[in-house]
Amino acid sequence: MSYISIDISSLFAEAFGITEFRRTPRFPQAASAREAERGQILFPQANASQMPAEVYSYIGTPVMFPFTFLGGNYRRLNRGIVETVSLADWDLPYSTLVDFRRTKNISITPINGGNGSVKEFYGFDDWQISIKGIIIPDKTDVETQLQRLLQFENLVDSINVVGDYFKMLGIYQLDITDIELPQIKGKPYVRPFALTCISNEPLELVL
Repeated sequence: MSYISIDISSLFAEAFGITEFRRTPRFPQAASAREAERGQILFPQANASQMPAEVYSYIGTPVMFPFTFLGGNYRRLNRGIVETVSLADWDLPYSTLVDFRRTKNISITPINGGNGSVKEFYGFDDWQISIKGIIIPDKTDVETQLQRLLQFENLVDSINVVGDYFKMLGIYQLDITDIELPQIKGKPYVRPFALTCISNEPLELVL
Protein backbone atom coordinates (compact mmCIF):
# COMPACT_ATOMS: atom_id res chain seq x y z
CA MET A 1 0.00 0.00 0.00
CA SER A 2 1.36 3.43 -0.95
CA TYR A 3 0.95 6.52 1.22
CA ILE A 4 0.69 10.23 0.44
CA SER A 5 2.33 12.86 2.63
CA ILE A 6 -0.02 15.84 3.13
CA ASP A 7 1.13 19.18 4.55
CA ILE A 8 -2.03 20.99 5.69
CA SER A 9 -0.21 24.34 6.11
CA SER A 10 1.01 24.37 2.51
CA LEU A 11 -2.45 23.34 1.24
CA PHE A 12 -4.08 26.30 3.01
CA ALA A 13 -1.44 28.61 1.58
CA GLU A 14 -2.08 27.37 -1.97
CA ALA A 15 -5.87 27.24 -1.75
CA PHE A 16 -6.69 30.32 0.35
CA GLY A 17 -3.47 32.30 0.79
CA ILE A 18 -3.39 31.49 4.52
CA THR A 19 0.29 31.09 5.36
CA GLU A 20 -0.12 29.93 8.96
CA PHE A 21 -2.32 26.99 9.87
CA ARG A 22 -1.53 25.54 13.26
CA ARG A 23 -3.57 23.81 15.91
CA THR A 24 -1.80 24.72 19.13
CA PRO A 25 -2.43 23.74 22.74
CA ARG A 26 -4.59 26.06 24.80
CA PHE A 27 -1.98 26.85 27.46
CA PRO A 28 1.39 28.01 26.03
CA GLN A 29 4.21 28.58 28.53
CA ALA A 30 7.47 30.43 28.02
CA ALA A 31 10.48 28.46 29.22
CA SER A 32 12.22 31.60 30.46
CA ALA A 33 11.79 35.37 30.63
CA ARG A 34 14.45 35.85 27.95
CA GLU A 35 12.64 33.52 25.56
CA ALA A 36 9.36 35.32 26.31
CA GLU A 37 10.97 38.68 25.45
CA ARG A 38 12.11 37.26 22.10
CA GLY A 39 8.59 36.05 21.42
CA GLN A 40 9.62 32.42 21.67
CA ILE A 41 6.91 30.36 23.34
CA LEU A 42 7.54 26.74 24.16
CA PHE A 43 4.81 24.20 24.69
CA PRO A 44 5.10 21.33 27.12
CA GLN A 45 5.60 18.10 25.25
CA ALA A 46 2.71 15.75 25.87
CA ASN A 47 1.04 12.85 24.19
CA ALA A 48 -2.47 13.05 22.78
CA SER A 49 -4.10 11.70 25.95
CA GLN A 50 -2.77 14.68 27.93
CA MET A 51 -4.00 17.39 25.56
CA PRO A 52 -7.08 19.42 26.59
CA ALA A 53 -9.38 18.15 23.83
CA GLU A 54 -12.58 16.16 23.68
CA VAL A 55 -12.22 14.96 20.09
CA TYR A 56 -9.29 13.18 18.47
CA SER A 57 -8.56 12.44 14.85
CA TYR A 58 -8.36 8.89 13.58
CA ILE A 59 -4.56 9.00 14.08
CA GLY A 60 -4.91 10.11 17.70
CA THR A 61 -4.11 13.83 17.44
CA PRO A 62 -6.29 16.29 19.40
CA VAL A 63 -8.78 18.49 17.56
CA MET A 64 -9.60 21.95 18.93
CA PHE A 65 -13.12 23.37 18.43
CA PRO A 66 -14.61 20.74 16.09
CA PHE A 67 -18.13 21.31 14.84
CA THR A 68 -20.87 19.32 13.18
CA PHE A 69 -23.72 19.92 10.77
CA LEU A 70 -26.56 18.09 12.50
CA GLY A 71 -28.67 15.66 10.55
CA GLY A 72 -32.44 15.62 10.42
CA ASN A 73 -35.25 16.39 8.02
CA TYR A 74 -34.46 19.31 5.73
CA ARG A 75 -36.00 20.92 2.66
CA ARG A 76 -34.37 20.63 -0.76
CA LEU A 77 -35.38 22.06 -4.13
CA ASN A 78 -35.69 19.35 -6.78
CA ARG A 79 -36.61 20.60 -10.27
CA GLY A 80 -38.68 23.42 -8.87
CA ILE A 81 -40.42 21.28 -6.24
CA VAL A 82 -39.57 21.53 -2.55
CA GLU A 83 -39.10 18.10 -1.04
CA THR A 84 -38.04 16.81 2.37
CA VAL A 85 -34.82 14.82 2.70
CA SER A 86 -33.30 13.10 5.71
CA LEU A 87 -29.58 13.67 6.30
CA ALA A 88 -27.20 12.19 8.84
CA ASP A 89 -24.82 14.19 11.03
CA TRP A 90 -21.64 15.33 9.30
CA ASP A 91 -18.49 16.25 11.19
CA LEU A 92 -16.69 18.86 9.13
CA PRO A 93 -13.06 18.00 8.28
CA TYR A 94 -10.70 18.68 11.16
CA SER A 95 -8.54 20.73 8.77
CA THR A 96 -11.12 23.54 8.82
CA LEU A 97 -10.89 27.19 9.85
CA VAL A 98 -13.92 29.33 10.78
CA ASP A 99 -14.05 33.14 10.96
CA PHE A 100 -16.92 35.07 12.56
CA ARG A 101 -17.92 38.70 12.00
CA ARG A 102 -20.93 40.70 13.14
CA THR A 103 -21.96 44.35 12.83
CA LYS A 104 -24.24 46.47 14.99
CA ASN A 105 -27.33 48.18 13.61
CA ILE A 106 -26.70 51.77 14.65
CA SER A 107 -28.49 54.91 13.50
CA ILE A 108 -26.08 57.87 13.50
CA THR A 109 -27.50 61.40 13.35
CA PRO A 110 -25.11 64.38 12.99
CA ILE A 111 -25.59 67.25 15.43
CA ASN A 112 -26.34 70.47 13.56
CA GLY A 113 -24.08 73.24 14.74
CA GLY A 114 -22.25 71.00 17.16
CA ASN A 115 -19.62 68.31 17.41
CA GLY A 116 -20.15 64.60 17.25
CA SER A 117 -23.36 62.72 16.55
CA VAL A 118 -26.27 60.99 18.22
CA LYS A 119 -26.10 57.19 18.21
CA GLU A 120 -29.18 55.05 18.49
CA PHE A 121 -28.64 51.32 18.94
CA TYR A 122 -31.23 49.08 17.33
CA GLY A 123 -29.62 45.66 17.69
CA PHE A 124 -27.19 43.33 15.99
CA ASP A 125 -26.92 42.00 12.48
CA ASP A 126 -26.55 38.28 11.72
CA TRP A 127 -23.18 36.66 12.22
CA GLN A 128 -21.19 36.45 8.98
CA ILE A 129 -19.45 33.08 9.02
CA SER A 130 -16.58 32.10 6.73
CA ILE A 131 -15.68 28.40 6.69
CA LYS A 132 -12.53 27.28 4.85
CA GLY A 133 -11.32 23.73 4.86
CA ILE A 134 -9.41 20.99 3.10
CA ILE A 135 -11.03 17.61 2.54
CA ILE A 136 -8.33 14.95 2.79
CA PRO A 137 -8.49 11.14 2.90
CA ASP A 138 -9.72 10.25 6.38
CA LYS A 139 -12.00 7.51 7.63
CA THR A 140 -13.86 7.94 4.35
CA ASP A 141 -12.54 8.84 0.92
CA VAL A 142 -12.43 12.40 -0.41
CA GLU A 143 -15.29 12.04 -2.89
CA THR A 144 -17.67 10.68 -0.24
CA GLN A 145 -16.88 13.62 2.05
CA LEU A 146 -17.41 16.05 -0.83
CA GLN A 147 -20.82 14.52 -1.53
CA ARG A 148 -21.77 14.98 2.14
CA LEU A 149 -20.78 18.65 1.90
CA LEU A 150 -22.84 19.14 -1.26
CA GLN A 151 -25.88 17.48 0.34
CA PHE A 152 -25.96 20.26 2.94
CA GLU A 153 -25.09 22.98 0.42
CA ASN A 154 -28.02 21.93 -1.80
CA LEU A 155 -30.55 22.56 0.96
CA VAL A 156 -33.02 25.44 0.89
CA ASP A 157 -33.19 25.37 4.65
CA SER A 158 -31.30 26.47 7.74
CA ILE A 159 -28.74 23.93 8.96
CA ASN A 160 -28.52 23.01 12.62
CA VAL A 161 -24.92 23.30 13.80
CA VAL A 162 -23.25 22.30 17.05
CA GLY A 163 -19.78 23.12 18.38
CA ASP A 164 -18.22 24.86 21.37
CA TYR A 165 -17.27 28.00 19.44
CA PHE A 166 -20.72 28.27 17.85
CA LYS A 167 -22.41 27.71 21.23
CA MET A 168 -20.27 30.42 22.83
CA LEU A 169 -21.51 32.91 20.20
CA GLY A 170 -25.12 31.75 20.48
CA ILE A 171 -25.20 30.27 16.96
CA TYR A 172 -27.31 27.15 16.55
CA GLN A 173 -28.44 27.48 12.93
CA LEU A 174 -26.83 28.83 9.79
CA ASP A 175 -27.63 29.30 6.11
CA ILE A 176 -25.08 28.66 3.38
CA THR A 177 -25.14 31.59 0.96
CA ASP A 178 -22.10 30.78 -1.17
CA ILE A 179 -19.74 27.89 -1.88
CA GLU A 180 -16.34 27.83 -3.57
CA LEU A 181 -14.50 24.68 -4.63
CA PRO A 182 -11.01 25.71 -5.76
CA GLN A 183 -8.43 23.23 -6.99
CA ILE A 184 -4.79 22.84 -6.04
CA LYS A 185 -2.50 22.16 -8.97
CA GLY A 186 -0.87 18.75 -8.85
CA LYS A 187 -2.88 17.55 -5.83
CA PRO A 188 -6.03 15.77 -7.08
CA TYR A 189 -6.28 13.76 -3.87
CA VAL A 190 -7.48 16.76 -1.80
CA ARG A 191 -10.53 19.04 -2.17
CA PRO A 192 -10.42 22.59 -0.76
CA PHE A 193 -13.76 24.23 -0.03
CA ALA A 194 -14.99 27.59 1.23
CA LEU A 195 -18.47 28.34 2.56
CA THR A 196 -19.97 31.75 3.20
CA CYS A 197 -22.75 31.51 5.76
CA ILE A 198 -24.99 33.67 7.93
CA SER A 199 -26.42 32.79 11.30
CA ASN A 200 -30.15 32.27 11.64
CA GLU A 201 -32.15 32.86 14.79
CA PRO A 202 -35.68 31.39 14.70
CA LEU A 203 -38.44 33.94 15.29
CA GLU A 204 -41.91 33.15 16.55
CA LEU A 205 -44.72 35.20 15.06
CA VAL A 206 -47.88 35.56 17.10
CA LEU A 207 -50.90 36.17 14.86
